[in-house]
Amino acid sequence: QTSGTGVPVYEYNLASNPDIVAVASAENGSLGVLVEQSAAGVVVRGFGGASSTPLWTYNFSANIKASPIRAVDVNADGSRVLVGGWDSTTPEMQVVLLDGATGVELIRYTSATFSLAVELSASGARAVVTQSATAVVLDTSTMTSIFSFSVSGSGGHARIAADGRTVAAGGF
Repeated sequence: QTSGTGVPVYEYNLASNPDIVAVASAENGSLGVLVEQSAAGVVVRGFGGASSTPLWTYNFSANIKASPIRAVDVNADGSRVLVGGWDSTTPEMQVVLLDGATGVELIRYTSATFSLAVELSASGARAVVTQSATAVVLDTSTMTSIFSFSVSGSGGHARIAADGRTVAAGGF
């Protein structure tokens, strides 16, 4: 996090030496999220204010060993965090909606198809999740599909408008 002048307010040391790191932040700067993927599993940490101490930590179950770099997002005010993790033993993608203040899991969406990208609308009421060559728009209060559509390639990229009414997805 920076003070707005490009000078870091704090830094977080990744002592765990993860294989993959993904990050996202609220538009208003109230919350930053770090996802670490290593052989030990996938860990999500929320940061706010001027402290390098996480506000909260969310651990996926032990079977979740992968989280794509575009499978994390924070809504505009930092009240919601969406993050995906892959369980290769099931196989199943688990996309969880977390409370931005506490890191508590609010609701979960599961799919047998690997999801490369997730994104929340500004309010966090809607999300887009790519599932291979399909993009699914979800109502996050129930994690049910509002609609879905085919996308090019492997669906590695997705964007949803602030109001949740327009979605673009695709990629290879």
